[in-house]
Amino acid sequence: MLTLTSAVIVRGTTLARPTPPSTIASTASGANDEETTPIVTHDHQAGLPSAASGARWGRSFHSLAIMLVHNRRLFDLATRNSQRLEFQRVCASVSSELRHFLESQTKLFHPQTPEAVKYAISQLYRLHSGKEAPGVAEVLETANEQKATLWFDEKAKELSVGDYFLWFGKAYGLTFEGESEWVPELPILALLGPAPEELTEMASVARGHAALVRHDGGAAVVMDSHSGFLPAEPSRDEVIYELAYWNDRG
Repeated sequence: MLTLTSAVIVRGTTLARPTPPSTIASTASGANDEETTPIVTHDHQAGLPSAASGARWGRSFHSLAIMLVHNRRLFDLATRNSQRLEFQRVCASVSSELRHFLESQTKLFHPQTPEAVKYAISQLYRLHSGKEAPGVAEVLETANEQKATLWFDEKAKELSVGDYFLWFGKAYGLTFEGESEWVPELPILALLGPAPEELTEMASVARGHAALVRHDGGAAVVMDSHSGFLPAEPSRDEVIYELAYWNDRG
């Protein structure tokens, strides 16, 4: 059974809004995803299911396995296509300099999302949930988008030398066969080097959803946003930005 949720699995993300299973079933396979349990007839002489009924059981489980694999493959294919289309849309909406930078980078499409990025996102989510996030050096919570973007940009420039993954844009939570997965709306960019000059504009385009993570996960700056209100920083937008930073974590 496939269940999608429209929420980023990070600190401070809007609560998940489950998509109706019936919608997902029809989208993934074009038909209802319910499986009819076969009726077993017994060979009374042997006291065991007959060969015909055994074959029916085998076909049923085999069909179910194929359906699950088929649905997952369809989802992965649809997600990659969606990421490509969204990436093209973003490139068409930014400056020529940023567009050239984005198009020249190595892009990692679903399901190739690096584990280092998923881990960085989970650290921010742990902080939002009131749990400890070992290794996180600094955090920021603000209702000011400009303040959040500048903080993200400044911390990105302090990151140690190395190759980094860059995520920006929204993401979604996916549960498939009991396993949760974080799926970004855009492909992850594999950068050869630390923070690029275009990061300031990119952070603005991200609108509160971005992460710059070293390949080994030992250094990162992560930003997410969600609906909320901070009494100390009243905002008409009612959006809270939450950020975390660590560098050369041992």
